Amino acid sequence: MIIMKGIIKIAAIVVIAIALFFGCKKNVQDTDFKDVDRITLEGLPEERPVADSLNYSFSVSPISTTAATLTLVVKLGGNVVDTDRSFKLEVDAAKTTADASEYTLPSSFTIKAGKVAANIPVTLKRSSRIADRSIKLTLKAVANENFQVGRKSSFTFIWTDDVVKPVTWTGSFQFALGNYSKVKHRLVLSSTEYKDLNLIDATKDYALYDVIYYIASASLAKLNEYNTAHPGAPLRNEFGEVIEICGSCK
Repeated sequence: MIIMKGIIKIAAIVVIAIALFFGCKKNVQDTDFKDVDRITLEGLPEERPVADSLNYSFSVSPISTTAATLTLVVKLGGNVVDTDRSFKLEVDAAKTTADASEYTLPSSFTIKAGKVAANIPVTLKRSSRIADRSIKLTLKAVANENFQVGRKSSFTFIWTDDVVKPVTWTGSFQFALGNYSKVKHRLVLSSTEYKDLNLIDATKDYALYDVIYYIASASLAKLNEYNTAHPGAPLRNEFGEVIEICGSCK
C-alpha cells in the first residue's frame, strides 16, 4: 500500500508539472491569450469572400447600376463592454490601386456597446476604367487607445466591370458547363435570367442541381444559335479555342 501511494503521488506530480509546462508555453507563444482587446478584419460570408479578399463584378448588374455596397466585418477579440468604442482603419496605399473617387468609406468606425462585431459598409464605384481591368482597395486595422490589432489585420476588395470566374464554377457546375473562360461566362449570362453565378452552389442546396443543368441547356442552345448564324466561324474563347458546353469542354 505504501508503494502504491508513492506511485500515485509521483503520477500526480508529473501531471501537474506537464499542465504547468504547457500552460506557460501557451502564454509565451500565443499572444492572443493575453488580456488585450484586439480587432480582426473579415468579409461577410454571404458575399463569398475568399481568404482575406473579396472579388466583385459589376457585369452581373444592370447598366444603370453605378455603385455597390459590400461589407467589411470587424470582429472583437477580448472584453465586451457597456460603452461604444471607436477603432481605426486605414487605406493601405501600397496595396491599393483604386483612386479615392472610386470608393466611399464611413467617416468613423465604432463597435457598439455590448457587441462583438461591427459591419462596415464599403461602397465601390463603377468607374469607366474598370471595363477591362480590376482595381483594389486594401483596408488595414491600426491600433488605437481601445484596440490592438489581431492576426487578420487587413482585407482587400477587388472589383471590375469585366466578368470574373465565380467561386461556384467547380464540381457540378464545371461538369455541366466545362472549363471556364470569360467568353463562355458572358454566353451563360446572356442565356438565362441567372446573373450572379456565385449564388448557385449545389453543394449547399441540392435543388440547385436542376438550376445548373437548366443553365447548361440554355447556354448550349444559345451557343448553337450563334454557331448556326456564323457558319465556319464558331464562337471561340479568349484563348482562340472553340467553345463547347459539356463536362471538361473548352
